[in-house]
Amino acid sequence: MDLTTCKLYGIKRKRDIRVLLKINSKKNISQICNLYKPYIANKGKKRLIEPIDSKELKSIQKRIQILLKDIKYDENIFSGIPGKSYIDNGLYHLESKYVVALDINKFFPNISREKVYKFFKNKLMNSSDVAEILTDLCTVNLEKISNLDNNVLDYLKDNKIHQMKHIPTGSSISCIMSYLSNIDMFNEISNVAKISGCKVSIYVDDVVISSNKMINNEIINKIISIIKRNGYNIQKKKLKKYYSNEFKRVTGNIISKDGNKLVLPNKIRYRIIKLKNNKHIEKEKKILKLKGYNQLILQIQK
Repeated sequence: MDLTTCKLYGIKRKRDIRVLLKINSKKNISQICNLYKPYIANKGKKRLIEPIDSKELKSIQKRIQILLKDIKYDENIFSGIPGKSYIDNGLYHLESKYVVALDINKFFPNISREKVYKFFKNKLMNSSDVAEILTDLCTVNLEKISNLDNNVLDYLKDNKIHQMKHIPTGSSISCIMSYLSNIDMFNEISNVAKISGCKVSIYVDDVVISSNKMINNEIINKIISIIKRNGYNIQKKKLKKYYSNEFKRVTGNIISKDGNKLVLPNKIRYRIIKLKNNKHIEKEKKILKLKGYNQLILQIQK
């Protein structure tokens, strides 16, 4: 991966970062940062959502995201990378008979402000002042949000989340930052897989390992150990092992039993059938939705 292709690389002066991000020179950075409205989504499983409550902050984060996209990423990284989707992550593991899928538990709220700062300071080689500004713009500090909903505090306590300053869940920049602030961890995971003759891909909080040979528990345990050493845990319920005689689920994709192609997931088939049989939806809307599903099918079949 080449970080020097990013225009943020090596910036040392505060005025330069203001110009690049189009931040008014007279405006205090503290007035722009930390403008979020956290809440707990109760639909299905409870989730922490931290939407931005400022058009200005949203625009600045979008600019940072665009600049970070200029980095040349390794082929096995799919975390918010331009031109790559969850389907590409599935395609990456074709021709593999065995797959193991891991899911990092509560990933975003456990990525500390410190890790984000270290990325800007030590990887993008920004000065301390510039790294501080970029970190403030890319993280949320729940300690400084007035009238924080008690449901949010209860959620943090119940899920043993100790990082009050972290990457926000619900921001456009979070996917790509989740990878960049954990580059060393993911590189170590990739090296373990490579030494063992396996492929590995990173899709935000999903780590997928695949091989044409049986993936033994020693490799899996090494990778889990790396994740834990970096302050995270895996969701044990979502640790899945798939064998040569099984369909394999990879970030919403289904890989065929022989590992040679993606197949349309049953839930998508059911949605298409339900849509076709729906007599209450307008014809134009139905056609548009069916076209969307056709595009999805073409992507899967490519």
